[in-house]
Amino acid sequence: MQLFDSVLSYNLNSTTRAIVIHLSIALLFFCTLFVSHSGFVEAQIVPKWYGFIAGTVLLALVYAVLFARQSIKISLTYIDIAVSIFLGYLLVRICLAGAPAINILALTSFILLYFLFKVIPENEIKYLGIIVVCLCAAQALYGIGQWVGIFPAAAGFKVIGSFDNPAGLAACLAAGFPFCFSLLRKFRIVKLLGIASLIVLIAAIIMSGSRSGILAIAIVSAIYVADKYRLLIKKHLKVVVLLSTIFGLCFIGLIFLKKDSAAGRVAIWRNSLEMIADKPIFGYGAGGFSSEYMFYQADYFAANPDSRYAQLADNVTHPFNEYLLLAIEYGIVGILLLFLVIVVILRSDRKFSVPILCLLSIAVFSCFSYPMRYPFVWILIAYSLTILSKRLRKKTLKIISCLPFIRSVLLLIAAAMSVFLIRDIRFENEWGSLARRGGFGNKEELIESYDRLLKRWNGNPLFLYNYGAVLNQSRRYAMSNMIMKECETYLNDYDVQMLLADNKFQLCEWDDAEHHYVLASNMIPNRFLPLNCLMELYRITGNQDQAREIAKKIIGKEIKVPSSTVYLIIGKAEKLIVERNTE
Repeated sequence: MQLFDSVLSYNLNSTTRAIVIHLSIALLFFCTLFVSHSGFVEAQIVPKWYGFIAGTVLLALVYAVLFARQSIKISLTYIDIAVSIFLGYLLVRICLAGAPAINILALTSFILLYFLFKVIPENEIKYLGIIVVCLCAAQALYGIGQWVGIFPAAAGFKVIGSFDNPAGLAACLAAGFPFCFSLLRKFRIVKLLGIASLIVLIAAIIMSGSRSGILAIAIVSAIYVADKYRLLIKKHLKVVVLLSTIFGLCFIGLIFLKKDSAAGRVAIWRNSLEMIADKPIFGYGAGGFSSEYMFYQADYFAANPDSRYAQLADNVTHPFNEYLLLAIEYGIVGILLLFLVIVVILRSDRKFSVPILCLLSIAVFSCFSYPMRYPFVWILIAYSLTILSKRLRKKTLKIISCLPFIRSVLLLIAAAMSVFLIRDIRFENEWGSLARRGGFGNKEELIESYDRLLKRWNGNPLFLYNYGAVLNQSRRYAMSNMIMKECETYLNDYDVQMLLADNKFQLCEWDDAEHHYVLASNMIPNRFLPLNCLMELYRITGNQDQAREIAKKIIGKEIKVPSSTVYLIIGKAEKLIVERNTE
């Protein structure tokens, strides 16, 4: 203990501290941009969140060591108060909802990171912008390499970087894009780095095909240029208007280029607004969208069977709008608290600084996608907010002295977070090992392993679905049904309903099976499998007239994705019709 105290009391000069802090933050950024691990079920996303949490804990430890014996004064501003109220509300609601451990750890890490960026002197993180630009440029080059065929891209996409889909790449690059502007005011070499990075990031976002990303960087670029060259723009206003019109037409063209995707999002937004109308004040709680949305989609298609959106329907895990998600899960209260943060920021800083442009880019992207799924975006939000807060010296409400005992508090928080993080990593890694085994090996041993893991469940509903599927494949239908009923309270989609239906079918509980098959069919009307199962159910139970009606529906159904399975189902339906006609 004395040795540890002597290490903590060792005073480093400002330059050395700055180097250590920059390296720690660079590692944090790197982990949230590049880390993947096939040992986890979600190989591209979960490791990045673990990197975010572990990196934040590391930064807290570094701060505790470097500033152990120093008393630092913190300026408290309206931004800090608004952000604290908003984050406090989210944390309370997440804890009350019993959200997965990683969600609670992630939000706690964000709060801790906000505090650390606040207390670390600005002159000791002054090169953070360069780190952001360099890592974003490296990620962009990786995406471009996938586009030209140098690097492989998984998940059926051409350009995804180190993420699970193009949205992740575009979200992170769009968030880091404004930091390139900060390099344009530096000396020549750094300026050239900024220009090169701008070109690379723009190219990668365009190649990803993300319309949200293109719109975000276009708006940010337009505001930056308009602010910097306002006098020149006044002289050539007609040219500017013409260019703006051309851009607007090009963006509209992008929408029509993927008009099915745009129409699908409109349908999702419509159902999302209905959810908000049903629970407007406090919402459904953390994870409420995943557990409730597909019921609303099913109700919509049940009432509108001929809807043009039916062919576009699929499982939906996000409303493709962060503000809608916030309203659904945290109600109008959550939206108002976010609005309070935005108002305070706009009233506090009217200049288009890099932090403002970073937050604006994320805000625009959030209107059409899910940038908050990626921890790199969270780091840039925390950094941008604290920089804006630090620069409000004239509007400081109070100066708080951060005494040396803060070391003990940080060490305690870091230790607690580390324990929960290690526990969560072990769970996900063991689950990943079981999931990779699939149906191979000893079934009894596999189920016993899943059962032991269930006792240490970390709150991830996908584990419950996976365990339920394993039990179903092992013909333990009653036990599978129990697990799936638990899963249904956290995650409820087409796949969950189909598994519940099959369990009930195998248990000869025909009415319940019929209910789940009908619900699954209404959730995603373009799927043939629920109708095929219903046809079989009616045939087995002797309800030949209903079986024939379902068969007719199958034969007349439009095919979304041709496959041998679909044609086999249609063939069975045609055979049933022929058999009935020959009786």
